[in-house]
Amino acid sequence: MSLTSHYHVIIIGGGPAGLSAALLLGLARRRVLVIDAGQPRNAVSPISHGFLTRDNVPPAEIRSAAREQLRAYPNVEIVADTVVDASTHGWILSVGTAGGQIHRARKLILAGGVADALPAIPGLAECWGMSIFPCPYCHAWDYRDKPLAYLGNSPGVFRTLAVLRSWSSDVVLLTNGAPQIDFNERALIHKNQVPLFDRTIARFEHAAGQLTRVVFDNNTHLSRQAILYHPPAAVTSDLPERLGLIENGVFRVNPQTAQTANPHVYVAGDLVGMFAPSILSAAVYSGSFTARHVNEDLSIEDFTATVH
Repeated sequence: MSLTSHYHVIIIGGGPAGLSAALLLGLARRRVLVIDAGQPRNAVSPISHGFLTRDNVPPAEIRSAAREQLRAYPNVEIVADTVVDASTHGWILSVGTAGGQIHRARKLILAGGVADALPAIPGLAECWGMSIFPCPYCHAWDYRDKPLAYLGNSPGVFRTLAVLRSWSSDVVLLTNGAPQIDFNERALIHKNQVPLFDRTIARFEHAAGQLTRVVFDNNTHLSRQAILYHPPAAVTSDLPERLGLIENGVFRVNPQTAQTANPHVYVAGDLVGMFAPSILSAAVYSGSFTARHVNEDLSIEDFTATVH
């Protein structure tokens, strides 16, 4: 591996959170390196909603516009590579990439996000990000007044059902097995005339990713046009472990500063929300929020001469 020059900040991840952080730090005249593996979480989504001035625009087009605007800041570099290793040496952080480079910086922002772990239900992967989606604010508008469903089976599902009713009066609950919700919640769901289907799902039938119906294990079926589903998600790399950020099996983040167990390592994007589905505008805000704290910490370190 070959060693490159030092940076003030290295950002791992070139999604909306990472690029937003790069913009703010670029404005602050910091030397910034963004390392992007090119695997955005919303790559399968044809359209994005809810981001002011960029509503109803493909996510890839938004990323392209963001990169183009960052070209105005020569102190910000973006490279296409994958980080495979990371370590700390006092206040210096080093990252190694699949391309054989070693980059060093005083601060590190983990903005690589999380990956959705989809269960192996036939048809789910093909519909994912199109007619089966994790964020109603990003997608439900396109299915307003259509037959919708929420796929979920945990306490508190009524909250999501209540929200989904904003887009359609025809909403059902799919628990994909015996309901794991208490009697009072089931009574509330029944009171609001939301049908509950507890049969195991055999497959999702679709036409090129557009859902047509849900087929259950007893071969009965239900016509639906879209489904809201929050799948489990996991960190996309083992960097938190490599950097010693896991404490008692938990990856903790200070919500006031976006700092991890290492005060020189910060997070932005989905990791801040502990794997909750992210709205694009929230990811952009998260990147700016983290970048502001990073820049202030760098400035204070220099002002107090704790780093030379």
